[in-house]
Amino acid sequence: MFTQNKINVAARCSHCCSVIETEISVFNLSGGKIKADCPNCGKSSLEITLSQDGKVRLSVPCVACPHPHPFTLSAESMFTKELFLLQCSMTKLDICFMGDKHKVNEELIKNGKELQAMMDEAAQFEEGGELDEEALEQMKIILSFIDECAKKGDILCPCQKNKTAPGVELSMAEDSVTLTCRECGRSITIDVYDTGFLDTLMDMGKIFLEDNSDIY
Repeated sequence: MFTQNKINVAARCSHCCSVIETEISVFNLSGGKIKADCPNCGKSSLEITLSQDGKVRLSVPCVACPHPHPFTLSAESMFTKELFLLQCSMTKLDICFMGDKHKVNEELIKNGKELQAMMDEAAQFEEGGELDEEALEQMKIILSFIDECAKKGDILCPCQKNKTAPGVELSMAEDSVTLTCRECGRSITIDVYDTGFLDTLMDMGKIFLEDNSDIY
């Protein structure tokens, strides 16, 4: 079986997208929490902790969601693979990279290209190439609300008799976010410029995967 005594663990800062990277081994992991801050802005951190039950717990910043994602792994799964990836549950974008340093760096390059494509879709540009700050701020509010609903199990689909959707795919365009049920294909689109629709959703505190016209 492939095994290694030390590995690199990397993620991207949720604020500036810079790479946060640290090297861990079985020995320094046993010393408690390992925390690596963003080397560029210092506004987000990658945290790795060995718990009393022998599991490794990670708190990974996410470039798409407003809060870090928690993961729990076995130490064996981390140290016996050349490359181990963790994904954002909403966007399916890889957000944590673990393993051989060269493999991690190769994957970070690929991830950077995927992230750039995602940002190009999400960003609204004005004449002259400057970002539309108002639209981007509204996009952050939408993603934050989706994240909160997902955590509470409040993304609902009629195919489950208004129970939590069995699986939801998130896709982003330059001025909207669409959630689609993986079971039946029903979807809802939230437009950054349709503030009235977002206010209606936030007042309900839930997201129903159905046509926008059915909610107004």
